[in-house]
Amino acid sequence: MVSDELRRAGQRFVSARYIAQRFAVSYQTAHHLLTELERDGFIIRRAGSGSFIAGRKNTLRSALLIFARRAKRSGSFGNLLLRQLVAKMETMELPFEVTFGPIAPKHVREDVYPVLWESPRLMHDLSSDYRFALVLHDKPPAGIGSLFTDSISVDDFGGGITAGQLLSRYSTRRPAVIGGPASDPRSQSRIDGFRRIFPSAQVIEAGTWFFRSAVQNIAAPLSCLRADALFCCASCYRIRQRARGRNSRFIDNWNSVGGSSALCIRSDQETFRRTNRSRQRHRVASGAGDKKQPALRE
Repeated sequence: MVSDELRRAGQRFVSARYIAQRFAVSYQTAHHLLTELERDGFIIRRAGSGSFIAGRKNTLRSALLIFARRAKRSGSFGNLLLRQLVAKMETMELPFEVTFGPIAPKHVREDVYPVLWESPRLMHDLSSDYRFALVLHDKPPAGIGSLFTDSISVDDFGGGITAGQLLSRYSTRRPAVIGGPASDPRSQSRIDGFRRIFPSAQVIEAGTWFFRSAVQNIAAPLSCLRADALFCCASCYRIRQRARGRNSRFIDNWNSVGGSSALCIRSDQETFRRTNRSRQRHRVASGAGDKKQPALRE
């Protein structure tokens, strides 16, 4: 328990009471064991505080914000998240550095606390080396790695349920869903949550989080869609703007757990067709292509 590399210098060690209960020994035996560990230099015991792993404690001097390169894209979710995080840390006068991945674990110094966004490989490598990190908008690795990885993530399934519950207030009967990449579990979880409320909801696969590519994929099915409500698994900002222009009713649903935004638009079939034709005219007039695509959502 002391030398298994799962515990770091300065980390609290188990108490004599815990050892006695866990291993069915007397309290005196457990106390004697801790005394021997202290004498051999494995732990440090502090009166009134408890026992701690001995050794030189590594002091963290700053945070290292490691974001995927697409966070450089203005208007993307990653860019918004990074800017807000930087602004907050500057306000609190916390030392930090910013870099963009992918980077190797050897380039993450021991005196920094890594904060990762969209860096699953680095998260796995750091946790395999028993190094601590914070993961944003993702789940920690399974197994022992979870002991070293904190995470702030979104309940995507709950967000889909919330969107369905909000739309159900408008007597919705034929809702549809625009999903993100089929391979992204976040999109699928939102769809599954929404279909818990509306099991027969039609699903349109956008295949991407990026707006212009998504438009190409959903234009045909959206033009002939027979639905009275629409749930987008990402923040469809431009669709929302067009919906406002058509006086359509919409709901911006921020998940009850505080995280990913999911746009719900309520409209009639003709409005969907007008919106789609307007989008196509805009693309032809602007000569829009797939280069430098503004992000719908990461």
